[in-house]
Amino acid sequence: MKLASSSYYYQPLTDLQAQEQSDALLRAHIERLQQHFPGYGYRRLSRQLRREGIVVNDKKIRRVQEIPAISHPLAHFQDCHHRLESQPQGLSQSAGREDLDRNHQAWVADITYIRILKGFVFLAAILDRYSRKVIGWAISQRIDAELCVAALRIALEQRQPPPG
Repeated sequence: MKLASSSYYYQPLTDLQAQEQSDALLRAHIERLQQHFPGYGYRRLSRQLRREGIVVNDKKIRRVQEIPAISHPLAHFQDCHHRLESQPQGLSQSAGREDLDRNHQAWVADITYIRILKGFVFLAAILDRYSRKVIGWAISQRIDAELCVAALRIALEQRQPPPG
């Protein structure tokens, strides 16, 4: 088979079950810390854990908290997202529900991530601004245009808004 004998005898250095258990304990400890210090990011959490006698590097904290590493395309998406402002005339960004008088005048959307047992998933949700009801949503393991389009398609199929 033309494989090195070391490939056949390879044993991973880490015990995955032990790692999952230690990660779960660390995650519970971090969640307790975040209740007391809600504004702490991974750097401050690392310092606080060291003060309490738990030596953990920043990478492990980010892994345990399942904070995704921001790649260039995602960073570009976030920059573009905040720069684009496509508001219909007469509807300001600070406009509230009282400025609207019926459904389907304005829809708003947001993307967030949800931690699950083995990582995280992204949720795209579309809400009717007047009724504040979720009218379309989609879940995916990737944050991409397909996720947003799927949520929009569901909203359009279920609500069938009038043209315009």
